[in-house]
Formats: sequence, C-alpha cells, structure tokens
Amino acid sequence: MEVLLIGNTDYITEQWIQHAFPRDHVVIAEREGTVDGNDRLRIVNMSDANTLAETLTTYEFDRIVFFSENLTPRSDRYGDLGALRRFLHAIRNRQTQMLMVSGPESEFTYPENADVRDTSKSLMSRASEELCLYYARTYRLEAKIIRCPYLYAPERNGATAYFGRLFEQASAGSISFREREQQQTCFLCADDLAELIYRMFDDWTAESDIFHVPNVFNFTYGDLADVISAAFPGLSVTFGEDRPQSYPADDHVLRLRYGWSPRYSLKQDLPLVLQRWKEARAQEQSGKHPIWDFLRNHSKPWIAFEICVTFILEELLRTAVQGDSQLGTVDLRLFFVVIVGTMYGMNAGVFAAALACAGMALSYASNGASFAPLFYDTSNW
Repeated sequence: MEVLLIGNTDYITEQWIQHAFPRDHVVIAEREGTVDGNDRLRIVNMSDANTLAETLTTYEFDRIVFFSENLTPRSDRYGDLGALRRFLHAIRNRQTQMLMVSGPESEFTYPENADVRDTSKSLMSRASEELCLYYARTYRLEAKIIRCPYLYAPERNGATAYFGRLFEQASAGSISFREREQQQTCFLCADDLAELIYRMFDDWTAESDIFHVPNVFNFTYGDLADVISAAFPGLSVTFGEDRPQSYPADDHVLRLRYGWSPRYSLKQDLPLVLQRWKEARAQEQSGKHPIWDFLRNHSKPWIAFEICVTFILEELLRTAVQGDSQLGTVDLRLFFVVIVGTMYGMNAGVFAAALACAGMALSYASNGASFAPLFYDTSNW
C-alpha cells in the first residue's frame, strides 16, 4: 500500500517506519529535518497547492497519517487550518484511510479554575479535529482521530524541538520551566505511537472515531529537572506559575479494542535521549572547521569579491603562460567559470562567465583585433 505521512514529522525515522508500516511504501511530505529517502521511503515537496494536488493524484495513497503541530510542546510552529482544509479537500471522495494524530491540548482541564475551560490552543486543536470529522461525514472519508500526549523520540538524537531547546539551555548552565514543579508531564514515546498506528490500520473500520491515548506514567517536571541536573552538574533550575493542567485518566478503550497500552516511560528513556543528544552535539562540534565554515557561509558581497580576485589571478596566470606550448593550450577562462559555478552555484557561475567574456573582449581590444570573431568563430563560444 501507498502511505503518506504529513505534518509534524520531526519524530519519524526509518526505524519508526519499519515499525508502523513494515509492508508499505511510505512517502513523507518534505519538512526540515525529515529523514533521507530510500527504496521504500520517499520524500516529496508538497509545499504549495498545485504540488499537493499533483502528488495526491500521482500516488493515490491508500493510507494517510496527519501529525498535528501541537504534538510538540511550546512549538514555534503553528498549525494552519487553511492548509489542513486544502489537504482534506484534495483527498475528498477517495477510498483513503485517514488518521489524524492530534496533541493533548483538547484534553487538558484546569481543576483549580472552574471558569477556565479552553485555551487558544485547545480551541485550534478542536477546530482541526472538527474539520477532519466534517470531511469524513460530508465526503465519505474514512477518518479517525488520536488525541495523544506530546511526543518524544529517543532515536532522533535528542533533536526533537522541545528537548533540544532544554538541553541547549542546560549546557549553558540554567533551564527555566513555565510549569510548576509538581505538574505532571504528558509525553508519549514515538515508538509506542508507531505500534498503535500499526494495530489501528491492521484492524481498520470505516466508522469515524476519536481515541484517547492515556498518560500512564507518574513523572513530574521536578523529576524531569532532576534527571537533567544529574547530567549537567551545577545546573540552575527555575519553575513557573502556569495553571496546573489535568489530563484525563485511561478509559481502557485502546487496550480493549487493540490490545495496546504505552510501554516506554519518559523517566526511563530520558537518559538515552540525553546521551544521543550529547553524541550528536559532540559530532557536530568535531565537524566544525572555522576556515571551511567561513568559506561556505560568508555573505554574497564577499563571494563576489572572491570571484573578482580569482578572475584577476586567472588573467595574470593566463598572460604568464600564453607563450608556453603546453600550458598555453589550457582554456583558463573556462576552467575559472567551471570552478566558480561548482563552488557557488549557477548565479555565481553566470557572473564568472560574464567576467570571462569581458576578459576576452578586453584581450581582443588590447591586441587591436576585431570583435567579429567573438561572435562568428564558434571556437570562441
């Protein structure tokens, strides 16, 4: 079967794919940090509406999993209801099994303040879910929704956004939580989600359902801070005064229907996540070379300056070897253009070609020759 993974795919790895879709061909909508493709794993750019429609027509997906942005706590990215609507509209009236993995925002309650029932994030989360259910009712789309705790991925080198930021702060000497120390964390291992998705598609029914993924492990933000502090001696930790949140208890529906319950706890996995993050950071630091990083990342004016200086050196070298029977046969101007284009790309290559043309024209002018051979002699082209 053809499977499409779209949305917040930061947690997806090849191992995750093997777990959730062992016999299917998987396509991932392109996103920064997406894993590389192979024979069974393709990455497609679906950033605009035309490309989206073309891709959905080309592949005819049997199964689609949409990952919500609110699976990452305090994410810098926000979900786009308009983009979700365009996507649902593109797959309407198709024989497609659609699974939306939503975050925990729709489930949070605030016991200490009876007047607070919703937040802006919970309203947006429910709006996304209602939009999905509307298309399921109106266009006979087979859709199910999983309300899931925030995700973390031990095999993702600790690079998932929330923990990546925490560890960066910890390496600088201090971390600050907005939550209170006794607030329960709400996280689910991505591997557990992969197992649940596999079982749901293996026993798929056409009815629309909303499932609640339980948060079964007792692990507070204070416990989280203790684990991180053990890895960063002398760490300064502060907690905030956010309203206490409560997540619903396990309703046992997933256990009774699919024989599934969470197996991996953040408390046990966090040292592994930390270790993988440190290994990835050490590898990144060891791979840094100041000179080469400067050459790769400096500004466009500096690149233009480099090309101009190299052009002058090339012209001087060409003049020096002009009488040589061997080196004089080498087209140094063409060599200059090829090197610049290879290093800096097409735009810089065109600029280098223009300089080479100007150099040839000046060479003809200095020798008193006609410019006609530049245009009519194909060997000069």
